Amino acid sequence: MRLKLFSAIMAACVLLVGLCACDVGVVDKKYEPTADSCFNFVKREDGKSYEISAKEAELPATVRLPLSYDGLPVSKVARDGFKNRDEVKSVVIPYSYTEIGDSAFYGCDNLKKVYVDSKVLTGGSEAKTTLTVDGFAFAYCGKLADLDLGGRADKIGAYAFKETGITEFKSENVNSIGKCAFEGCKGLLRVTLSEKLETVGDTPFNKCKKVLNITNKSGVPTDKLRDGLVD
Repeated sequence: MRLKLFSAIMAACVLLVGLCACDVGVVDKKYEPTADSCFNFVKREDGKSYEISAKEAELPATVRLPLSYDGLPVSKVARDGFKNRDEVKSVVIPYSYTEIGDSAFYGCDNLKKVYVDSKVLTGGSEAKTTLTVDGFAFAYCGKLADLDLGGRADKIGAYAFKETGITEFKSENVNSIGKCAFEGCKGLLRVTLSEKLETVGDTPFNKCKKVLNITNKSGVPTDKLRDGLVD
């Protein structure tokens, strides 16, 4: 009797462990974007994808941009698409996006976190698209401190992160940084620039603090990078 009871208990434990192991292994949970009804969709010039912007109705605090619309991928956040939307606190940008337009999130005073997906959310394979962050894209998002571009950004436009709250930036696959891209980011403490960086506009860190630690693996002179730093 005791042997049977012990065997039953052991079997239950094995089953429980197996269930837990299966649960841990589930990493590809279905991506659930914010409802399409919150957005405007306009076909891009090539007719092969859409750009997206917010409707006037209030948005949720966390915005998860959709991967597709009407059978086509969504590939761009439109110019001024979410400009001055103070209700937005975090944004998830899927792998299908190749461009964040001019002033797309300009002046989103309460935006704290931006996450750009580097993997296919429903499958786990690496995204092969690159991402251009256009001029003033996140300018004046003063609370934006948590920025993850997923290693996908290749171009950072002029004033793209002007006066944001970011404390660290790694260029990874970035090959171009525009003029004053990080101007006035007074909390920025660490910057790592990879060997892939080729061109930099004037004073990319203008009005940032002189305590800024720059690890420069690129061919761009460090003196040029430090031009415009202040006490």
